[in-house]
Order: sequence, then C-alpha cells, then structure tokens
Amino acid sequence: MTSRALFALALLASCYSPELSDCALPCASSADCANDQICTTAQLCASASETCATSSNLVDAPPSRPPPHDAGMAHDAKMPPPPPPDAPPPPPMVAVTITITGTGSVMLAGSTCTSQGNGDTSGGVTATCTVMVPANTAAKAMAMPKSGSMFQSWTSQVCGGQPATCTFTPIAATAIAAQFSTKKN
Repeated sequence: MTSRALFALALLASCYSPELSDCALPCASSADCANDQICTTAQLCASASETCATSSNLVDAPPSRPPPHDAGMAHDAKMPPPPPPDAPPPPPMVAVTITITGTGSVMLAGSTCTSQGNGDTSGGVTATCTVMVPANTAAKAMAMPKSGSMFQSWTSQVCGGQPATCTFTPIAATAIAAQFSTKKN
C-alpha cells in the first residue's frame, strides 16, 4: 500500500466507532439512541439492562436531534399516497333534434318536447325541439301520447323499429322523430 492509502485508512479508522457506549449520549427519547439502546430516565442512551445514574461519562456530543417533521408517525411509516388526479372532463355534448308529428311528448335527458297538434298526422310536423346530451353515452327517449292519441312509431333511422322507449348512443348531432295518431273509437 502507498503512504497515501495508509493515511486515508488511518483517518477513516479514527472516525469509526463500532458501538456507542452506554450512558454516553444525551437523549430526549429512544428515537435519539442507537437501535439497541433506549433513552433512560437520566436522559442518556443505554442498553435496556443498563442504569445511568450520572452524566459524568458524557461524550462531547451535540444535543439530541430534534424529532423528525413526522414525529406523530411511526418511523417505518410511508408517506401518504398522492391525491388522485383530477376527475376527467365531462364528455362533449351533442345536439339531438326531436321532431314530433301528431299530439304527444318525447322525454329525453330530463327535457320534454311537447306537441299540441290536433292529432291529425296529415298536417305534418307539429313540434321540433333540440336537447343537448353527452356524446358516446347511452340516451333514452320516451314517446308519450297525449289524451286521445296513441304512439304510432319512430320515423327516424336512429329509433326506427323500437317501441315507445328508444335507447341510442349519439356520437354526433342526431335526429329522432316520433309520430302520434288519433285513437279510433
């Protein structure tokens, strides 16, 4: 070994202490002591079987370290998980145009489109409304006839062939049409 290496080894060895002497370091709690020591009533670090009656054998050491900022947590406790990311933004909205022929109503997304027509479907469209609904989300339209009329059919491609309750998923602006007719006695 070179003299530099020997000097560095000697320097490191003079700083190393394989164990802490009992009753040599002041403490406020056992957290201030080595793993195999406790803080005695004399406020000195010592093994559990040792009693420290005097402070005459104290080493020249700094006062006990302050408790960590998480003093209320166990030493092995992990930090709490980060908060969940913000909720995703709501889906974009799309327009659904409702066309009614005859006398009746169509409910969609909490809105009601109502026709006060005379029940005669030959007169053409009697009401048109637009309702905004979330895109790519199932929507339910309910056709409800007024007194003296009955639901005849959905006349739009989106709901065509479905009963009075039509479920569809709009991905863009969509049109639905309901036809009501007069009840025959």
